[in-house]
Amino acid sequence: MGVDPDELLALRTTSAFSDHVAELVLGGDPRVRLVGDHAEAHLRIRERAASVRSSVWNMLAGGSTRGLREARRTEQLHPVPDSRDVFSRAALPRMPLASSLYPHGRVGPVGMPLLLTDADHVFLPGPPGSPHHWTVWESSDADLVRRAEHVFLRTWEVSRPVAEVDRRAPLVGRTLEVALLLADGPSDQEISADLGVGVRTVSAEVGTVVRWLDARSRTHAVALLAGGR
Repeated sequence: MGVDPDELLALRTTSAFSDHVAELVLGGDPRVRLVGDHAEAHLRIRERAASVRSSVWNMLAGGSTRGLREARRTEQLHPVPDSRDVFSRAALPRMPLASSLYPHGRVGPVGMPLLLTDADHVFLPGPPGSPHHWTVWESSDADLVRRAEHVFLRTWEVSRPVAEVDRRAPLVGRTLEVALLLADGPSDQEISADLGVGVRTVSAEVGTVVRWLDARSRTHAVALLAGGR
């Protein structure tokens, strides 16, 4: 199967932007500021999310159920009018609940992760293959934010709705809450205490999740939710 020319153009646009970011980072340009490693970036992103007013545009090249769960909690505390998420095709199998948590998200040719907020701030990855590979950077430079927006919109426009890629009916309600907790591998008793429902109810919901994932067992379901294949 050939590569879609629009997707190829989006990837080329992303690659050019990624190269530009690498030049800024490696050149010590003050337009980009080091946030830190991924753990430090997580705290900074949460801090930024609390002040967002209008928009959050997120491109994910990787991810996990736990990461989606944390992002969902943040969004529930600080909802914004314009929230968009694009997942890479490679990331989607490691996040089986993506279509349930983000039914309006899309799947497409994500060439790099980035997070845009309020059209005036962007989080960017450190250059791959460099000493900064596992770091995260941020910028409020108007030109850099504009270029990041262009990359996001190129990718968004050629991406497909997540429901078209993952055709399973999304999990909802208590079943989804059980699935989110199950990713950490707790017992039915622990989930029961967390959600305030009976153990038998939890056991039934776990069975539903196992079947929905087409898993061989509860242990296999936990592995799939945690990012396994």
